[in-house]
Amino acid sequence: MRELHTERLLLRTPRERDAAEIMAIHNSAFVMKNNVMEVFDKEQMVHLIHREIDYEDTWYNKHKNGGNP
Repeated sequence: MRELHTERLLLRTPRERDAAEIMAIHNSAFVMKNNVMEVFDKEQMVHLIHREIDYEDTWYNKHKNGGNP
């Protein structure tokens, strides 16, 4: 797994265990209202994550203190 650390952020490649957290964001009313995407179930999200892992150019970011960047 690739990781890149900055003072406030951690950038890393996606992992299958991220599926529930990503699905909550992807399927949120705010995202669905502003994007033309379908709602994903867990199986679809895991498949997407595996595609992104294989693509090798996808980075997920996380604020180190748990807040918003």
